[in-house]
Amino acid sequence: FFSCAGAGAALADAVVVPGVVHSLTTPRVLTMTFEEGCSVTDIDALRKMNISPSLVTKLLCETFCSQIFLGNFVHCDPHPGNVLIRQHPNCAAGTPQLVLLDHGLYSDLPEEFVTMYARLWHGLVLGDAESIRNYSEAMGVGEYYPLFAAMLTARPWADILGSGAEPERLRERGTAEDKAQIRGYAAQYAKGIAVVLQSVPRPMLLLFKTNDCLRHAERQLSSGVNSFLITLRFCIGSILKETRQERQKQHSGLSVLARLAEARLAFFGWLLDRLSESYWLPYLLSWL
Repeated sequence: FFSCAGAGAALADAVVVPGVVHSLTTPRVLTMTFEEGCSVTDIDALRKMNISPSLVTKLLCETFCSQIFLGNFVHCDPHPGNVLIRQHPNCAAGTPQLVLLDHGLYSDLPEEFVTMYARLWHGLVLGDAESIRNYSEAMGVGEYYPLFAAMLTARPWADILGSGAEPERLRERGTAEDKAQIRGYAAQYAKGIAVVLQSVPRPMLLLFKTNDCLRHAERQLSSGVNSFLITLRFCIGSILKETRQERQKQHSGLSVLARLAEARLAFFGWLLDRLSESYWLPYLLSWL
């Protein structure tokens, strides 16, 4: 997948998957090559390599967004022991290379599910309540859509609704007050959380696990990178792909208005890739 010919080619050579040692592999035992690296959350080791935590956070998020939105699959156990970072051997000093270990738990994601998930995250990052409700209901949670949104982002519903104008509201603050608030929500809505977990499609359960592992790593890195905006960029790409595939199936062209809408979405994805930390981002989000 991360080879030059794969769907994740944009990260070719930036992400390493150990090779299989076929002579030592059986139907019950998978043996892979040994790879050097430090844990993705080992800040001291990153400092010694002069690797910025912000570059690590960005690479980590892009790695898993590529799997989900480009490859329709996901590694479901990305805890810090399974994700290593090392100096990229072929790039300038301070350039990270990510090594992904433990390939025993993957989930294939149906294309229809990935499209719904992309549109749901698109709504979450833009604070679009109607879109969040529609795609949450499509995933079976019904009236629990505000709780479902909070479970995905680890943010209160009010912060989610304000994220379109202020994307920083989705970022975890890491303060004692913030942590206490989240624990309070978990206790208050325990029954609702159980209903959501019973209602969502099975792939969503594994994505909850993946999201929690990634959020923990990002919290430890404290890099200041807004991973939700990186996710939005991949969501836009997934939505554009779906739109074009539907048009090809129907053998139909686009109206002028539809072409303008598609072009605006593509242009926004391009801008987002370059201005994700820019002062102008809130204005771009409101324009979208």
